[in-house]
Amino acid sequence: MSRLISVGTGERLELARAELARAKGRNPNGIVLLDFEGRIVLMNAEASRLLDLDPRRALGRSLVDQIEEFEDADEFVLDGLEILRLDLISGPAYGIFDPGAEIEETSDFEASVGAFVEALLSRDSVEDLMLWLGDRLGEVSGGQRGAIALRDGDWMVVWSAWPMDRGMLMPLRFMAMDSRAFRTGVRGVGDPYEVVVGCEVSVIPVVVDGSVMALVAYEGNQPEVEAILGHLGLALRRFVD
Repeated sequence: MSRLISVGTGERLELARAELARAKGRNPNGIVLLDFEGRIVLMNAEASRLLDLDPRRALGRSLVDQIEEFEDADEFVLDGLEILRLDLISGPAYGIFDPGAEIEETSDFEASVGAFVEALLSRDSVEDLMLWLGDRLGEVSGGQRGAIALRDGDWMVVWSAWPMDRGMLMPLRFMAMDSRAFRTGVRGVGDPYEVVVGCEVSVIPVVVDGSVMALVAYEGNQPEVEAILGHLGLALRRFVD
């Protein structure tokens, strides 16, 4: 997938949202960001739903190849959706506006998770992704520990841990097969089946293209971690060769 050096994807998303809202007079339901070759860099969840595109297959591919009816016009209608294109300095952006969409009240938690997931999918490198996750999850963990280990051949290596002022929940490096969650691909709970400190710990495998590529471990109840688990594999897939 192409990278924009001057402006990060997350910054592009916020810029596109603001410019589309200013041009249309209301916030877009969905946003699709393209590179200068017309390939999809990022789409938010609502754009994926409205356009019926699976981001796992669409990211990095030409938007026109995915939806032949897409036009190069600045504004058009597609299947009842109002589409607005803006050519921003960082690349093209499409806003998808659904005239029939009802405005639904969302809880603070739902809104925060939605913003969290969008930011999760906008990181520009695996290092940035892991650092950002550790910082954000540490802010909302209530002092409870957590860690994310990524696969490195036969080993698992912890890339992200929170909070930083407490002991590590997992060893920095351990054999992947020492984890039952890795061996089975099914979430587990604490000792004696997992390489974690404590028994009240959930250990969840993250599968990318049929293989376990990461393990997420956390103690107690951390709903924000659960909320992003379904998206973490998609975020990691962008950086897996």
